[in-house]
Amino acid sequence: MSKIIYVATRDENGFITSLSIQDEELIQTELIDEYLQHVGVMGMKWGVRNRRDMPGKTGGKKARNLSEDHKITAAIKAKHLSEMSNDDIEKISKRIQLEKRYKDLNPNKVAKGKRTVDSVFAGIGKVSAVTASVIALVAVGKPIFEKLVKMSKKA
Repeated sequence: MSKIIYVATRDENGFITSLSIQDEELIQTELIDEYLQHVGVMGMKWGVRNRRDMPGKTGGKKARNLSEDHKITAAIKAKHLSEMSNDDIEKISKRIQLEKRYKDLNPNKVAKGKRTVDSVFAGIGKVSAVTASVIALVAVGKPIFEKLVKMSKKA
C-alpha cells in the first residue's frame, strides 16, 4: 500500500499557502489541535435567513410609520369586547368607517383590475346563458318546426 506525504507551507498567520508532495506515503506531519467545525445555529429553521443589518431579526415586513390614531385603535381592538367602554367601541367604529370610505374613494390598481375582470366574467356569463338558451330552444323547437313544415306541405 503506497503512502503519499504532503508538505504544507504556511504564512506568518498560519494559513496554508502551498501544498507539495514529498514522498508517496501519507502521514500526518504535525498535530493540529484547532479545527473548523460547523454545527449550525441552535433553533434556526431551514430556509429562514437572518437579516444582516440586525442580528437576531428575520427578514419580513419593514417597520412603517403608523399614525397615533391607528396605534390607539389597535390597542383598543386588542381588548375583549366586555373590557371596552362605549367610547372605545365608538372610536373603533368611526375608524373602520373612515378606512372603508377612504378605500372606496381611492381604489388601488388591484381593485380596478378586479372590477374589470368581474365585468368581463359577467359578460361571458351572460353570453354563455344566452347561448345555452338558444341551444335549448333549438333542441326543443326543431321537432315542432319540422311538424309545422310537414303540416303546411300537406295543406
